[in-house]
Amino acid sequence: MALFVPQLVQAKRIGRQEYGTLAERYVREFDAKWLGGGAASDEPLVGSGDIQSLADLGNSYEVVRTMRPVPVTKEILLQLAVATLAPIVPLALTMMPLEDLLKTWFGVLFQRTSRSAGALRMPLASLQKCRAFVMAYVLPP
Repeated sequence: MALFVPQLVQAKRIGRQEYGTLAERYVREFDAKWLGGGAASDEPLVGSGDIQSLADLGNSYEVVRTMRPVPVTKEILLQLAVATLAPIVPLALTMMPLEDLLKTWFGVLFQRTSRSAGALRMPLASLQKCRAFVMAYVLPP
């Protein structure tokens, strides 16, 4: 994906410039016609295509404005993590009871020792079970 970052950044820059110029011109003409009295007296404002065109142009500019150089969001990464880990949970439960598995995971996430800031405290047996599980099922030979 990193190969496309320069092209996406350039496309966004060019798109903002071109759509910005077009939008500026359109808004000036819209203003002159509808607010400056340039519209014909028999032309109705309601039902005019000018207003819909202005809204469409605004939506098009918004798409260009919100382009990302890297098309990955936190939500996509979270969905990927859940989809990746979901099949592993039942397999992990066949190797360890749910209670031990939860204790191990919460121990890794939340327990800290007072001896060294940031050091995790985990029983050696639990650590060995986790390592064996990862080596056997998550990282197959």
